[in-house]
Amino acid sequence: MESTFYLGMNFIGMMVLCIVYFHVNSLLADRFTDQKLFRNLLLMVILFFLFDTSMYLLDGKQFPFAREVYSLCTSLYYIFCTMPCLCWLLYSDYKLNNNKKSLMKWMPVYSIPAVLNGFLAITSPATGWSYMIDEQNRYSRGPYVWMTWLFSFSYVAIIYVVWQKKNKDINTNAARELHNYLILFPLSSIIGAILQMFFGIALIGVGMLVGILIVFINVQNRRLYVDELTGAFNRRYLEVYLESAVKSVPKERQLFALVTDIVDLKGINDTRGRNIGDYVLMEVYRLLDEIFQGSGTIARFGGDEFVVLDYYHQSSEIDDKIKKIENKLNDVNENHKAFYEIKLNIGRSVYLGEERDTSDEFLKRADDEMYYIKHQRQEDLRRVEEYQRLLTEVTQGMYENIYELDITHNCAGDKSTQEYFESIGIPGTTPFNQALKHIAKKQIKEEYQQGYLDTFSPRNVLRVFREGTDSISYDFMITRDGANYYWLRITARIFFWEHDHSVRMLTYRQNIEEEKRRELEPLERAKKLEEELAQNRIAIMLSQIQPHFLYNSLVVIKQLCDIDPKEAKEAITEFSSYLRGNLDALTRSAPISFEQEMEHVETYLALEKKRFGEKIHIEYDIKAKGFFLPVLSLQPIVENAVRYGITKTEEGGTLTIASREEEHAYLIIVSDSGMGVEPTPTQFDKRSHVGMENVRNRLQSMCGGNLYINSVAGEGTKVTIEIPKEEENA
Repeated sequence: MESTFYLGMNFIGMMVLCIVYFHVNSLLADRFTDQKLFRNLLLMVILFFLFDTSMYLLDGKQFPFAREVYSLCTSLYYIFCTMPCLCWLLYSDYKLNNNKKSLMKWMPVYSIPAVLNGFLAITSPATGWSYMIDEQNRYSRGPYVWMTWLFSFSYVAIIYVVWQKKNKDINTNAARELHNYLILFPLSSIIGAILQMFFGIALIGVGMLVGILIVFINVQNRRLYVDELTGAFNRRYLEVYLESAVKSVPKERQLFALVTDIVDLKGINDTRGRNIGDYVLMEVYRLLDEIFQGSGTIARFGGDEFVVLDYYHQSSEIDDKIKKIENKLNDVNENHKAFYEIKLNIGRSVYLGEERDTSDEFLKRADDEMYYIKHQRQEDLRRVEEYQRLLTEVTQGMYENIYELDITHNCAGDKSTQEYFESIGIPGTTPFNQALKHIAKKQIKEEYQQGYLDTFSPRNVLRVFREGTDSISYDFMITRDGANYYWLRITARIFFWEHDHSVRMLTYRQNIEEEKRRELEPLERAKKLEEELAQNRIAIMLSQIQPHFLYNSLVVIKQLCDIDPKEAKEAITEFSSYLRGNLDALTRSAPISFEQEMEHVETYLALEKKRFGEKIHIEYDIKAKGFFLPVLSLQPIVENAVRYGITKTEEGGTLTIASREEEHAYLIIVSDSGMGVEPTPTQFDKRSHVGMENVRNRLQSMCGGNLYINSVAGEGTKVTIEIPKEEENA
């Protein structure tokens, strides 16, 4: 019974492997290296099963030359114990690295354990090292049988090293999935080997069979629905998945599609070679896979097009995804050493539901939008090219001193440019970026030096060229004698030189002194006029608010005369003293210190306190001083808090004045616990007795500040003044 089960298991295993073997052959294995390696692995395991079965059938059998035949089958069995491990190592190395030359280079090293094991197996009939066959034709293990297991397990160790080395570079879900499936073959084989070594259960072949089937189902058959180059799903899979996806959209979510097209992939292939073009395709898929992180389905739709299907809760999530793609592309392009740049045209669409939409129309809308964006980009490029053509036509009459720079190699591009370098005191072979610094320091006015360096630096020239722009210019002031400066314009034409595959730049110099003089005169007049108008506006606004402060203070004193003449007399004395010391500040149009403005506030509150007594409770929380703000910009806000907030309630309330210093600004917060209002613009305008808009306008005009109001009916009002720090306004 046991022998029948064992033979049946081996027979089924061989049949399954033969079916898989012929299926792999039908997939045109001769065209693909990985398919050849997988087919060789299958053959090795089939032969392992064959000789394992032969040993079982021959053990103890007697017939002419039975012992010799048994020894031959046993030697072959031991040889094929390590051959599947070698084939698996070769297959794994190629699948992970996709480098046939590297694989052939390492083949002799990988073969060493298999060769040593073969020698041990072939010599065992005479030496008995691995196995022995006695006179009754019975098999038994030799004293060095452990070396066969050692050689086999050595391949597991080598495979682990290859995996660990490659694991650092795994950056896509497809690569991680492949890595995980490749681990399963040696894992299942090791389990079978351990059971066979220690318990005598012949399960090595079964372990290898299980591992091969897992890989065949999950890795080999990926060719049916996965793009070989990028690892993305192919168009066949996309069509099947899309039909299913539109029929099973979750109720709380919606399905959307992105169709992307790589800008000028053909140009990259033509100028940089197909290997670079393939790299760009793989890089785009890696980028998309990293952004959608398994939540979306990514398929290569055509030569340079990818389609992404995913779900969203809010439409803003689609914008966020597209923004992430653009940011990632910027990072990738920034890290490129080459001068080309990866750009994508991206179209989108949202599935409208089965009653209003079909899968074809859904995808077509995204495709149409992508092609519209592509057409617009091409039109923009055509206009730039036409502009450059016209610029070239007029160049001869406009410019002199034309120099050529090799941007890719960071050097002078011709002999005349080298001679120019030597004329300014540096060797003709000086790197271009160093020559730029020398020219800037020696000839260019200080305030224009950094702009000159930033504009014509090799890094910036390559960046603008990758963006599709082939012309840049910069206006600055330059000197020949070190004392007298004049205006100069350098215009640079950037182009790709096929001869040595370099990016080059031609610079044209033009004296624009007269042009700048005509250009700057009206600007200077306009600037002066604008300053005068600004001062007039501030004066008008200040003239509107100054009488309010004086009038309201006198009204409070007048009301005190009826209530408490003695208090009124003291108030008149205090107010007159205050006016003598602060009349100059009240009439100034320029900003005053926070401390001076607080004196205005405290004078006003002292008068109101005399009138309303304990109904007004005042708290100060001053943690920042030493900054400036427009005169009478805080006092009107405090007045509104008292008159239209606290005193409108029977029990009164608390007025709090606080100041804070933040990283980029100073804050003044005035809050009251009065009646508050609904925060609508109309109500705030009615409530602003002296005009909140007047205060806001003066804050913005005089110091770039702002005013924020937050009011809640029944709880009170909070007004925040924001004064940017001087360096922020500089």
